[in-house]
Amino acid sequence: MENSNAFKPAGRTTERLMHEALALLLAAGGLAGLWTWSTAGRECALRGVEKLCRELALQRLDESVALHRLALRWGHGRLVVLRVYRFEFSRDGAQRHTGEVALTNGALAWARVHHPEGAIYLDLRPAG
Repeated sequence: MENSNAFKPAGRTTERLMHEALALLLAAGGLAGLWTWSTAGRECALRGVEKLCRELALQRLDESVALHRLALRWGHGRLVVLRVYRFEFSRDGAQRHTGEVALTNGALAWARVHHPEGAIYLDLRPAG
């Protein structure tokens, strides 16, 4: 009579190893997707800030934007991801002021510039 357990690997089974490998691949894919989504949003915000500063004759400082807020909101009857980025600008190169630009589902939505002469709010959504 042969022992049926003689050829089974000690410890983990092949099936369990495959499940762990699949979970690891899914986690890595999810992280890569999150990084890509985050980078694309930041680049969109940077382009929006560059255009905004050019149109308002403002000097963008630090050549960057920083994620300030990330939230889920209801918009037009559906759930959207709201990302608000902050940036700094100067009117004359001497004083720093802040502004914000928002993205909903990866597209520019609005901008607010805390201008020394008064706040400026711009709706950046495409018409239609």
